[in-house]
Amino acid sequence: MTTKAWTFTHRGAPSSVLTLTTTHPAPAFPPPLPLPRAAAQPEEWVLVRPSHAALNPAGLFHMALVPRLFRAATAVPELDFTGTVADVWAPSAPSPPSSSSPSPPPPRFRPGDAVVASLPVAFLWPQGQGALQGLVACPARYCLRRPPGVPPAQAAGLPVAGCTAAQMVEDAGLGRGHRVLVYGASGGVGSLALQLARLAVGEEGTVVAVCSGRNMEMVKGLGADEVSVSVLCFPGCHPFGFCPKPLHRCWTTSTTSLCLPNCVGALATRPSTWSSTAWGYRAFTSTAGTS
Repeated sequence: MTTKAWTFTHRGAPSSVLTLTTTHPAPAFPPPLPLPRAAAQPEEWVLVRPSHAALNPAGLFHMALVPRLFRAATAVPELDFTGTVADVWAPSAPSPPSSSSPSPPPPRFRPGDAVVASLPVAFLWPQGQGALQGLVACPARYCLRRPPGVPPAQAAGLPVAGCTAAQMVEDAGLGRGHRVLVYGASGGVGSLALQLARLAVGEEGTVVAVCSGRNMEMVKGLGADEVSVSVLCFPGCHPFGFCPKPLHRCWTTSTTSLCLPNCVGALATRPSTWSSTAWGYRAFTSTAGTS
């Protein structure tokens, strides 16, 4: 059985290494033994027909930088997707079951269920079976039912970017009335972090956003109080001259590390937090300032 898929075999930019094929081998289902190391214990698996997939910086990292030693020779990239369950498999109960053995749990999913899924790197890289294909087989615990009110295209973009943004907001400990800056506010993580920050600081707080000029109106619509056009940062420069009041929190979702040292200068002298993300994942959180 074959399926349509975007595949790559060597490293490089997506435009130069990705190939669309209609004869990619479909994932075996039920999953063959031995099971992948990332999901070594028998558990429920699902076979999903993706309808939408997210393109994250982690996928670019997979294609451009990861050597074959750490990935499948022929690989399908990307982690996040939405789709419909085509089949379900669960390991059989011991036969014959003893009277004291608990009944196996009912399956989490059934064919036809709408799901949103995110494949961990530890599962995707060795298997090479990512989201950009017609069928994906994975453990059911990587999936959630998609709420009926959430469009599939929007749901596909939430797992990696949304979890990263939510973790940044949680780590920052934002409170009502705080001022927070989001650098890279029009990107996947930044746009979600901006909206979560807006909810956390309330109407009495202030969300300052930095983005490209073409996205300023969109960022204002997401809840930013102050918006500025991003500038190229170099060590020693201060890109936050537009922000005269001190900040309680500062987040940069830009993948360039040159901007990071400049964030500290925009923070209030009281204890403040700045966070950074890299390749779509939270890289670190640091506290600056003294009481």
